Amino acid sequence: MDSGLDLRTPTPNSQKGGRRHTCSDKFNDLMLNIRCTFERLNELWDEVDMPDDMRMTRSSTAFKHTNELFEDIIESERAMVAGVRQGIDDGQVEIEKLRAKLEMDDWTPPSQTARHGIRMLKAVRAEVQTLKEAVEERVREQEATVERVKLLCSRLGEESEILDSGEEVLSKAGFASLKEKCAEMENLVEERLSRLRQAQREARDAVKKMGRKKCDCPEPIQNLLGLDLDDEDLELGRNLVARTTEAAEQLLAELKEHLENMEFLYTEKRIALRDLWEKCHVPISDWTMGEEFSADLHDTATLAIMDERIAHLTELYERRKTVLDKLTAWSELWEEKLSHEEWEKDPARFNNRGGQLEKRLKRAKTVEKQLLPHAQREVANAFAIYQEENPEDDLKVDDLEPVEWLKRKVRIHTENKEFEAQMKRTPSRAGMTPAMSLRNLHMPDISVIGPCRTASPGPKTSSPKSAYKRPVPSYCSSPCPSPAKRATPLRQRNWKP
Repeated sequence: MDSGLDLRTPTPNSQKGGRRHTCSDKFNDLMLNIRCTFERLNELWDEVDMPDDMRMTRSSTAFKHTNELFEDIIESERAMVAGVRQGIDDGQVEIEKLRAKLEMDDWTPPSQTARHGIRMLKAVRAEVQTLKEAVEERVREQEATVERVKLLCSRLGEESEILDSGEEVLSKAGFASLKEKCAEMENLVEERLSRLRQAQREARDAVKKMGRKKCDCPEPIQNLLGLDLDDEDLELGRNLVARTTEAAEQLLAELKEHLENMEFLYTEKRIALRDLWEKCHVPISDWTMGEEFSADLHDTATLAIMDERIAHLTELYERRKTVLDKLTAWSELWEEKLSHEEWEKDPARFNNRGGQLEKRLKRAKTVEKQLLPHAQREVANAFAIYQEENPEDDLKVDDLEPVEWLKRKVRIHTENKEFEAQMKRTPSRAGMTPAMSLRNLHMPDISVIGPCRTASPGPKTSSPKSAYKRPVPSYCSSPCPSPAKRATPLRQRNWKP
């Protein structure tokens, strides 16, 4: 039975190159399947010897169902095409809105794409997705900035009218202004924190140097010292910063006055210590306290230590006064002797102004020959008496007994003088020329170079003096006279007669 369905040749408008070959193959398979189906129906109807009128009725019913199916398919595809067109139109509208929010230029579709094709729909959907992600990123960044500004306003104790995080996207200028405001508030927070940290650091340093406790400080200083500047919730209002910095400045003024008083007391005690060190003949290496006051090194505890040492040295001096005073007298004479020796090195010492030269020389001789030995004997006598009276006290100066100590000073001084004299006797080789070095060499008076021939005797009329022959030394093979000194290029030959 002929189905009445013929294959139609595709028109140029419906055929798009090789893209339609697969669809045509499927269409041919469908038509063949329909023919086979109706042929099978006829075979079944033949088995029951179905009349023609019943066959027509059943064939019409089959064609009706087939037509309804095709109409449903066409209607579904028509709805699909309408959906594609509507999706493209709606997507383009949404693209315009999203790009307007982001202040972007108009969207340009991909080239060689049909205006209402499937590829156009995919391109529109991809662009919408990209723009939505960009808007979401902007909204997240905007919300984070808004929350940061709110937190900074809370920390600074200020009110700020800002956009709520639920509002739509800000413009580029508005968002840039918001970020700029956030940066300014960040800088303000850092500035106030820096001022508070400096004030807190100075307050702690001042309290430590003044030897105070936190509970003894005024309330503003206690509040400043108790601030936790690392707390993110700490409010940094103008009033707080002003109060704390003012309190810190007052404390620094008190510290300045305290340090001036400390410096005065330290200098006074240092002078007393120096006097006692000199009286007790303490070695300079044991002078532990520096001459200058340092606020970083010295405090009230240092003054207490100095008081203890002054008391100890005073008691020690009073107990050993008989020996130490004699030792001081010897030291003064010894310094006078050293001063005179330095004066003797001065070329201007021979200027006898007002007849002082003779007096000074006489005084120096008296000190060296009489006063110093006498002072040394007095030191020895005083030390012997002190040992008898205080056998338990081990009086030593620089780990030596007083007499041994002054003898060591004399011995060291004598050795230094001998060393200086030896250095003066030894010529310095600095700045010497080769000729000067050669003159310092020890050489024999006879030259190693002599004439090559024997001198001829003089005329018969010559004087006996001129005819005299000098005897030739045994160590010289030449009978001629030799030069007295070795001749050098820098020295003129000097021949002995």
